[in-house]
Amino acid sequence: MNAVKFMKMDFLKIKSQIKLMIVIIAFVMVFSFKMLTKDMLGWSVMYMIFMGIILASLPFSVDTTTSGGFVTLLPAKARSRVYGRFLYGLVFLVVCTLIGSAISVSYAIKENVDLKGLLLQIIVFFGAGVIVNSLQFFVSYLFEIKNAQVLSIMRIIPGFLFFFCGSVLMDKISENQESMNAFSQTVSKIIEYKEAVAIGFFVISMLIMVVCMMICAKREERKEG
Repeated sequence: MNAVKFMKMDFLKIKSQIKLMIVIIAFVMVFSFKMLTKDMLGWSVMYMIFMGIILASLPFSVDTTTSGGFVTLLPAKARSRVYGRFLYGLVFLVVCTLIGSAISVSYAIKENVDLKGLLLQIIVFFGAGVIVNSLQFFVSYLFEIKNAQVLSIMRIIPGFLFFFCGSVLMDKISENQESMNAFSQTVSKIIEYKEAVAIGFFVISMLIMVVCMMICAKREERKEG
């Protein structure tokens, strides 16, 4: 229960970014319906997750400048704070993924495109986004970075790595017919076992979160001792 309260606190910390999110969503919608092609269906999802990864780390920056000391004084264990932070990051990425998916699915329906390939891309991008975001949180907790400039760089690098790798993947898929055929076969297999794939990505993310939680909890115990 404490974790949920900390998650809500993290969302309150980023409420000033709501206008920016609205602008981003508007940009993705306009770009998607004007520039998207059948080979770029997953772009909307990928871009929303890309922005989600960048903005999800904002509470770390806020903690270093304002509320960090106050939060540590609250009557809750370190693991609750870590669970809350990761729960916040997961929910934030889920929202970003749903928004991007709604835009992509709308385009796919409009163009009468088969949704199998799009579903695979959504699963892959969301799973990759969760893992990248979890690693980003893990590094932030591990090194306890206080420098605002370093934190700003850290917020950008993981997101751009995700976006670059995702763009390369989509380019490879749409390169030639052979790639498309191979991709179609992969789609069939992934769709067949989509539950297992989704759980696999989620388990990896949860494992990273647990490691981070344990490190943070031990540090808090040493501080209190």
